Amino acid sequence: MASNLALMASKENYYRLTDYWHYRFQRSGNLNKKSDIYSFGMILLQLITGHPPIRRELESNCFIVDWIRPNIDSGDIQSIVDTRLTGEFNVGSAWKAVETAMSCIALPSLQRPDISYVLHELKEYLAMEIDHANSNGLQNHPINHSGQLTTLAAR
Repeated sequence: MASNLALMASKENYYRLTDYWHYRFQRSGNLNKKSDIYSFGMILLQLITGHPPIRRELESNCFIVDWIRPNIDSGDIQSIVDTRLTGEFNVGSAWKAVETAMSCIALPSLQRPDISYVLHELKEYLAMEIDHANSNGLQNHPINHSGQLTTLAAR
């Protein structure tokens, strides 16, 4: 019985990990820099939205990319960004973060940026968000005045 529980736990962890892996890796088993960028993009989307990459619902799976794209197309950043921020974020920096995350999951993989580009973009995003917090005097903002991230309460 204990070995069956361990097997079930390891399968559950595997399925959670595969949420971050591109389906081509899942078929081939080959990892490379571009598959790492894809995984990082999925993590960025989860951080931005506060939602897991795949929401397993009763009748189907809802993929984060499928529900985020219509919001991107309609320009609705408020529906994309984690609601726990209660609208206290710089719209420009939020769009920059979303664009960076989406570029990381681009198809084909050759269109994905290098990690150095992603790092540069995220530093710009962080600088914009710090300026927003400082200029608006947001004491309880998730990024405080020194540029340190604070944690949000779990859902």
